[in-house]
Amino acid sequence: MRIRRSVGARLGLLVVVSAAAVVVVRVVVVVVEVVVPVIVVDVLIVVVVEAGVVVVVVVVVVVVVVVVVVVVVVVVVVGGGGEEGGGVVVVVVIGLVVCRGGGVVVGPNSISSSSNSSTTSLEMALQQ
Repeated sequence: MRIRRSVGARLGLLVVVSAAAVVVVRVVVVVVEVVVPVIVVDVLIVVVVEAGVVVVVVVVVVVVVVVVVVVVVVVVVVGGGGEEGGGVVVVVVIGLVVCRGGGVVVGPNSISSSSNSSTTSLEMALQQ
């Protein structure tokens, strides 16, 4: 009986932890969905480096009257590892941007310093 209770307790703890993780993910998605749409025209460049997976996403969102034109360019370079967690997060962000029809403002803390200058020049070219 003690062994069965121990296994049952561990399974119960696993279920509770899994449920808590799902709730946290849902809360994060809702917060991102509310905060993400900031301006009408924007360029989002996300660089995720995790276990050899580099994901570069460029999202250009242009709103004309009520028509939303979304151009998404995704470049994925897999150098090793095999984890796709970063890719899933990026896909979720893209989905939120497309659904909300707004752009995302990426601060210098969110992207590497090497791509910061290219982002600035790209944004300046788009504004002209």
